[in-house]
Amino acid sequence: MLRGLLLLFLSGITTAQFPVSGDQQHLVSSITDYLEETEICYKCDDEVNRLKEIITNQSELLAQQAGLLSTLQTRLDSVVARVDCAEQFMAYETIDEYGRVWEKFWWWKAGSRWSVAITDVLQDSYGTCDPDSDYCMGRLPSWLQEDRTELLAKDSRGNVYKWGFDSNNPTAHAAWLAFYGHQETLSGRIVNNRAWTPSVLAGTGPETTQDSFMYRTENGVKSLLLDDDNCDCWTSLNIGHGMCHGGHNSAHST
Repeated sequence: MLRGLLLLFLSGITTAQFPVSGDQQHLVSSITDYLEETEICYKCDDEVNRLKEIITNQSELLAQQAGLLSTLQTRLDSVVARVDCAEQFMAYETIDEYGRVWEKFWWWKAGSRWSVAITDVLQDSYGTCDPDSDYCMGRLPSWLQEDRTELLAKDSRGNVYKWGFDSNNPTAHAAWLAFYGHQETLSGRIVNNRAWTPSVLAGTGPETTQDSFMYRTENGVKSLLLDDDNCDCWTSLNIGHGMCHGGHNSAHST
C-alpha cells in the first residue's frame, strides 16, 4: 500500500481522488482497481525514465564543468609560474631592436673562460641566472607558446639571425623541445629534414640549408647544433662542444 501511494505521488495523483470506504480491505481493492483502470504503472515508468534522463543530463553537465575547471586551473598555473618569475624577468636585460623588444634568456660574453660548472648548455631554468654573470645557460620561460615564439641570436662577428618556432616543422620542433622542454635529440633523429633556415637581420647567413638538429652529450657537455648534416661545418647555431654525427671530428671543430 505504501508503494502504491508513493507511485501516485510521483504521478501527481493524490489520495483525495480515491473512493472512500470504511472497510480497509475494500479500500485496498478500490486502489488496485483504480491503478488498473488508469494504467498508472505505465505513467510511473515514464516518470522514472524522465527522471533518469534528467539525472544523466545533469551528470554530463557536471563532467563538462569539471573539464572547464581543469582547463582554468592549467591556465592559472601558467599565470602563477609567470608571476613567480616576474622579479628575475625584470632583472634580465631586454633588447629593443628589429621592430620589437627581445627578452634575454641565454648569453655568453665573448672571451670568457669555459667553466667546469657547465655540463649542459641549457642547464639553467629561466630566471635563475645572475644577470651580471658572464654567461647564462638558460632555457625559455615556461609560459611561452611554441608557434608564437621567435628566437634571436647575435654573435661577436656581427651576425644576427632570427627563427620562428613551428610545431609542424620537425627541425624547428626539435629545437623547441631543447630550448623549452630540455629534451635531447640524438644524432640521426633530425638530419636532412625540413629546412629551418634563419632570417638574416645582419651579417652573413649560413651557406647551406639548415635542416638538421642535435642536442646531446659530447665529451661530458650536453651541446646543441643546428646545421645541414649533423656534423658541425656549415652551422647557424652551435653551442657547447663540437659534434659530428655520433661523435666529434676535430677537422671541423676543436
